[in-house]
Amino acid sequence: MKRLHLAERSVPRPRGLSPRLRSPVGLSILGKTIEAVTLALLVTLVPRALGPEAYGELSLALALVTLGSAALSLGGASLLARVVPAASPPERTALARSLALRLARSRAAMLLPPIALGTSLAVLAPSRFPPLTVALLLTALVLDVAATLCTQVALGLGRTSVWSFRWPLQNAALIAGVLVLAGLGSAGVLAGVTVASACSLVYAATGLRPLLGAPRGRPLSPEALRFGALTGASALLTLAQHRGPVLAVALLGSSSAERGYAALAAGGALAGTYAISQAFLVQLPGLSERVEHDLQAAEREARRFVHRAFLLVLPVSLALAAALDPLVRLVLGADFGGARTALAWALPLLPLAPLTALVAQVAALRLEVKSRVVASALGLGAFVAGVAIAVPAWQAAGAVASLLAGVLVTLLVSTVLMRGVLSLRLLGSGLAASALTLVLALGPP
Repeated sequence: MKRLHLAERSVPRPRGLSPRLRSPVGLSILGKTIEAVTLALLVTLVPRALGPEAYGELSLALALVTLGSAALSLGGASLLARVVPAASPPERTALARSLALRLARSRAAMLLPPIALGTSLAVLAPSRFPPLTVALLLTALVLDVAATLCTQVALGLGRTSVWSFRWPLQNAALIAGVLVLAGLGSAGVLAGVTVASACSLVYAATGLRPLLGAPRGRPLSPEALRFGALTGASALLTLAQHRGPVLAVALLGSSSAERGYAALAAGGALAGTYAISQAFLVQLPGLSERVEHDLQAAEREARRFVHRAFLLVLPVSLALAAALDPLVRLVLGADFGGARTALAWALPLLPLAPLTALVAQVAALRLEVKSRVVASALGLGAFVAGVAIAVPAWQAAGAVASLLAGVLVTLLVSTVLMRGVLSLRLLGSGLAASALTLVLALGPP
């Protein structure tokens, strides 16, 4: 049977880069590297320029916009990256157009409640919720949701450069916008967030060029719609678990400093986890294109990649764990010494990241998302039970340890429900590496 060419091969790639960097994974790694530079500037240059008060306002605005956008966009990337490349080449742009329009309508409907709530607060309590502040935040949220949809469509069409470089560009625009507009006060800082979302949308919209003039696609199959709904449900459960440590400490903890420790520890480990999962996600369109003809070959290719990712992550995790104390003093300063234990419980998440990414990848390839929903629900349950016991006693460290427990339960249940997704050797290696990282990190200073 004739083998289909990978979708990415039909898409122009950035010139001047080596073939390895022009691959989907190479572009993802390059994008994440540039993003890391912009994030470093965002937590060093920007706070120094704005001062604590203005930077606090910026952090809150970013949290509201990015978390709101993520919650409204769950499941879209996996849906488009799995369904569009699996169609025959003549049907892909039409299918992508149909999916994009359907997702745009559903996200527009989901935006109505926050818009109505924000408008009501600005009208009823303008002194507490200034209308200009509310308008800037809502505009940034709408623009960010639209930009996310555009990048998800681009990923489905194999335009992985748009997907990979969206956040580096948005962060750079945010830094420039905030620094330029900060002289206008609080409104100027918030306007910088809106400007960054607008720049991101303009860039992301370039990924929609293949849809211009695309014919109307055939009606979406019930299987595709069910896959999208279940993928979104699984992602929502995972998001609740990942963002839960700070909320748990806020509700059950004793100090704002502990909230900061939980945010620092969980956020740092999850940043690494998301970088790894994105590298897997950019592979999904190419694997989906061949999956109907040879599912086993597609899964074998995904497993080859997890071995390479694991060999890369393991030494980094062990090195960070072994040098945790001097790193905390050097990078964060003496004031953050209390975050050490929370960070020690967060580092074991890194060796597990390639395994959890592989499980999500194979679940999408097999369209076996129901198992992922069950596993994510049980993982969230384990996390909630953990924080109820651990946070009152151990504060931030207990919240992050509960997150680790939830991730482990999700991984183990997925392995049981999805036969053959992880070999015992690979699973054992991941668990052993995670345990060794924890022992090193918790060891004496």
